Amino acid sequence: MTAPAEFRIRYADGTTYDDHDGPWEQAPSEGVIVVAVIDRERTPLRGRWLLCSADYYVRPPGSLYPWATNELQPMLARVMGAGWTPPNPWPPMEQIRRYLQILIHPTTGLPMAAYVKHGATVDYEVWQTTMEDAWSDPELPAPLSPSRRADDVPDVPERLSRGAPQGPVTPPFTGGP
Repeated sequence: MTAPAEFRIRYADGTTYDDHDGPWEQAPSEGVIVVAVIDRERTPLRGRWLLCSADYYVRPPGSLYPWATNELQPMLARVMGAGWTPPNPWPPMEQIRRYLQILIHPTTGLPMAAYVKHGATVDYEVWQTTMEDAWSDPELPAPLSPSRRADDVPDVPERLSRGAPQGPVTPPFTGGP
């Protein structure tokens, strides 16, 4: 039996990519709807997290989990470290992809474009079907139960119990069965 995927990305065109296909850095960058990630840190909550509805999904080198964010500049500041100075002015949206191709991560030497995936805007029906597929995916561990909220478990970091929108993981999708 094949081990469950560490992550699975679902795209607007209906395709998927997971770590059995290759590393995060080689996944297609465009059209992400949801990223399912196995929770490997919190034993009482072992299951899958679903990250969705973000403009960007960033998995820094050495991180177990990607981050979902709508604000790329603060995320890049965290990933690039203290020596990085953002361009002034910040590139317009249509030039962000080019900027990520030329911005090199200081320790890996790879362009930041390898670590950043771009979210897609789709019709509600497409989003709902994709989320249902991610929720019920039989090849991943069971989703974290919507009835078992992060603030019910004492060892969950405070940022999760507050429902913080950014960080290495986000609260689970609660629209499942």
